[in-house]
Amino acid sequence: MAGGPDSKSWVLMTRAAQARGLALEREAEVQFGAPPLLSQAFKRGQLDVLVTFWHFAAELTAAGEAEVALPMATLLADLDMPVGLPILGYVFPETWARDHETLLARFATAVAQAKRELRDEPDHWKALRPLMRVGDDAHFEALRQGYVQGIPEPLDEERVRALQRLLVLAGTAPEAVMPAGLFVMSGGETP
Repeated sequence: MAGGPDSKSWVLMTRAAQARGLALEREAEVQFGAPPLLSQAFKRGQLDVLVTFWHFAAELTAAGEAEVALPMATLLADLDMPVGLPILGYVFPETWARDHETLLARFATAVAQAKRELRDEPDHWKALRPLMRVGDDAHFEALRQGYVQGIPEPLDEERVRALQRLLVLAGTAPEAVMPAGLFVMSGGETP
């Protein structure tokens, strides 16, 4: 398992397993570590299953060394969460965000536009390929597809509530969950 015992991936996976009647912490021998080290151990046959970050999974699948058995969309569905939720985000000090609302809205719009263009216009990837340092078409395509598949759907009030539930499932105390007003919608507004 890439990360550690407190990482959201492990916490969410154990919750999803519990929903299926499994106790991973008792029924599996789990090793935590850095993704590159775990990938090498997997290649050497020292691990039966590897839970890792998308770009390391793309590398292994492109090389024909692994297949993705449990994508994040399946994990979210098992947790009764909508698929396509943003799992990563940007964090700004609240005072800075209030003082720079227009800039923050433009930033959110630019990020959404860039992701939309990378999803819808494959030619944009031609300019990115040299920066990606991939040796062959299979690796390039695996990384491109993995990135595109991970582009989250735009936020709305319902999806913000789902993200707040997801934070609680991942171990955040309910009283410490970020309030809805701190999430920025795709158009730059807050709920």
